[in-house]
Amino acid sequence: MNTPIKSTILIIFIALNSSTFAQGWVQRNPLKNISDITEMHISEDQSIFALDATTTLKSLLISTNNGLSYRNASSHESKDMHMLTDDLGFLVATNKLIKTTDKFETVEQFTLDNYGFSNVFFLNENLGFVSGGSGRIHKTLDGGSTWQQLTTGTTEIIKDVFFIDENIGFACGEYLTFIGTTDGGTTWNEIPLPVENNRTLNKILFINAMQGILVGSGGQIFNTSDAGITWTEATSGTLNPINDIKYNNGKYVAACSAGVVLQSTDMGINWSNYEISYWSDLSSVAFSNDTIYLGSDGDIFQSTDNGATWTTHLEGVTMSDLKGVSFANDNDGLVTGIHTGSSSVYDNLMFRTTDGGINWEKMYIPSNACCYAVHFLPNGKAITTNQLINRVAYSADYGETWTTFNGANITEQFITTALWLKSENDYFVGGGFGWGDSGLYRYQNGTGWTFDSSFNSVRTIKFLDDNFGILGTVGQFYKTTDGGDTWTPINFNGATYYDINLIDTDTFYIGQYITTDGGNTFNLNQFPGYVFLYKFFDANYALAINSNGGVYRTLDAGSSWQLIDDSIIEDPNCCNNFHISENTIVAVGNRSDIFTLDIGTTLNIEDVESTKNKFNIYPNPSSDKVFIKEINTTATNATIFNLNGQKIKSFNLYDHQNGLDISDLAQGVYFMHIESDSQLISVHRILKK
Repeated sequence: MNTPIKSTILIIFIALNSSTFAQGWVQRNPLKNISDITEMHISEDQSIFALDATTTLKSLLISTNNGLSYRNASSHESKDMHMLTDDLGFLVATNKLIKTTDKFETVEQFTLDNYGFSNVFFLNENLGFVSGGSGRIHKTLDGGSTWQQLTTGTTEIIKDVFFIDENIGFACGEYLTFIGTTDGGTTWNEIPLPVENNRTLNKILFINAMQGILVGSGGQIFNTSDAGITWTEATSGTLNPINDIKYNNGKYVAACSAGVVLQSTDMGINWSNYEISYWSDLSSVAFSNDTIYLGSDGDIFQSTDNGATWTTHLEGVTMSDLKGVSFANDNDGLVTGIHTGSSSVYDNLMFRTTDGGINWEKMYIPSNACCYAVHFLPNGKAITTNQLINRVAYSADYGETWTTFNGANITEQFITTALWLKSENDYFVGGGFGWGDSGLYRYQNGTGWTFDSSFNSVRTIKFLDDNFGILGTVGQFYKTTDGGDTWTPINFNGATYYDINLIDTDTFYIGQYITTDGGNTFNLNQFPGYVFLYKFFDANYALAINSNGGVYRTLDAGSSWQLIDDSIIEDPNCCNNFHISENTIVAVGNRSDIFTLDIGTTLNIEDVESTKNKFNIYPNPSSDKVFIKEINTTATNATIFNLNGQKIKSFNLYDHQNGLDISDLAQGVYFMHIESDSQLISVHRILKK
């Protein structure tokens, strides 16, 4: 019996060296526990394609680096996939065909003139077939633009179609349906098989013009060596359905239900079978040069020793809407997620990383003590709580082990939205629910839980040290200088913000408003509209991200911003929250999606000193003209926007080398976007006087 190596800790993404991932945003958990990998393909350039046919996820996992990372493309609710070349491939959904010529970076869709299709096969770029319910097989001669319905003579569901050449083809399906054609599908004839049952036939495969194999439910296997004229039955040794079969380098490998794998090295005459995972139905199989992959419900397995042993290539993670992110240092971090809606596949849970977000593990904390918020201290202590704070979980060893205990006695509705751990003997929980309890709860050893109802719904809490902290509610902010014993209102008249950036006790940001006198007065330090979230590391240096995941940097307190990474997150479920550090940015979203971006490597690759001031805009302020001095770069265009994001003026810099005329602008603050060949690379705040 060969069994896969499966850790008791759920590894979200199996990666190697972090230096491998200096390639933009990386999704660390592409597979989910409810996934069903029904089709896999390895192209000649070793790209991996894995079709997840679950209607909830509707995803296609694609790796172009031998499985080190995957991008999650839309499957368009497809049921089957067929790749012809490294880049050219097809998907079929119930009433449409999807075609790609660039690994599904872009697709072309064709509407089919019927429904219920679940299989696709293309002999070349133009000649293809789709099949499915009621005995339907449709044929195209022009790559999917037009279709011809073939008369098959059966009304049973067609499960698979395979053509040896333009004329000779086969189709199989339910109730031992097996038909063939020698005229390209114009006429079909029933092919007799040496059995008398009515089991379903799932897959047909020819490895050359003469030798083919047919597999189905009940462990049935049939072979031909005369181009399908006659078929003989082989003994598989299993009664489990055979769901997929592939051939490579002298060996057949078949994926079966109940975790059974079949192998044959004598052209399918004799078979060995063994169980690698009794809890998983194996749905698909694929070969690369030296690796066999098996797709299943929630896992992808791999073998690098020709099937002798199996390990987990990807393991599906529990579904959750991830909300909370907190890091103790560059390596140790915690992410929390909550169950939403009535779906039974979502859960309240926590993931932990000890290597800066490359690998994550699921922490087993009772859901009645987890996971509406989380806070992680640099000393390794961490806390999380449930929605009502009636149960709390605490860790003193960087999240390795957790102790749960009773929380506050809340009798009305409450939703935890903010959490801050000063020590195991002193912590704050804030939140509210519109009605019922809204405000700030505090636990202190010896005192127990106390409640301050003078606050409206608390949305954020941050401390700079043991004494100085800022608390934000809906419409009001407060400051403490005595560790939270007392809170005084701050003279803040801006909008409601949930981001607080503490630089020192005098200097901090609430949203894009900055104070330098401890909160007595605030000034709007307006940033460009694309700055979605930012983190100041000192008074001048900050990193910011836009809503798509592009990263900008400022070295002058936000007066100018330079693009340092234009990678984007192509996932509609992202993002609910971010963690920004000087080395890594972590983004979390729904369906337990976690992405990381290696900013440290990006900045190390870039000559930081030479790009501190890519452009010098002068004079600033100006009443008539501004000039752009380029440093170590070349710009092509400049566009001026007002504070509402409206485009005011555009300049082709080749045509305006004697300065940019802004004399017609009204007095005030504007943003100048500087582009190089349509790429936004720098933004500067300018003042028209």
